[in-house]
Amino acid sequence: LDVSSAIYLAVKHCGGSSTAATQLATSPRLACIMRYLRSRLGNLQWPRPLVQLLWALGKLGMQGSDVEAVMLHASEVLPRLLPQCCPQELANSLWALSRLTLVSQGVAQAVLSLANAMIAEGSCHIRMFRPQCMSTSLCAIERLGLKTPEAE
Repeated sequence: LDVSSAIYLAVKHCGGSSTAATQLATSPRLACIMRYLRSRLGNLQWPRPLVQLLWALGKLGMQGSDVEAVMLHASEVLPRLLPQCCPQELANSLWALSRLTLVSQGVAQAVLSLANAMIAEGSCHIRMFRPQCMSTSLCAIERLGLKTPEAE
């Protein structure tokens, strides 16, 4: 089990409990795991672990330099992998991006570029989107404030 999957499973285990999610997000153990993950981001090159990690970080509303490093890595690696993602993965990842607070302007711009790439990929498969995925995507686009041709 890789580290990104372990984070994903831990967040999923929290279920709908905001208390459990808050405890996990502020846990010193998770901070340590995020530092470890950051040091090995180069090994994170597959779409499923990347999109699951994005979802987990978005679900927790994580912030900080380790999260921004993950976002920058995802922005560099994920665009070429998006054709391998299913509509639910695209929608959930877009939602996750909309939940993150990024301090670095450069990382924020890279994330917006990634969001536009996700939207463009999703547009190619729009008929495969279930209503929930469509709704999730539209809410994320609105929250991100995207006014690009891809978002329109």
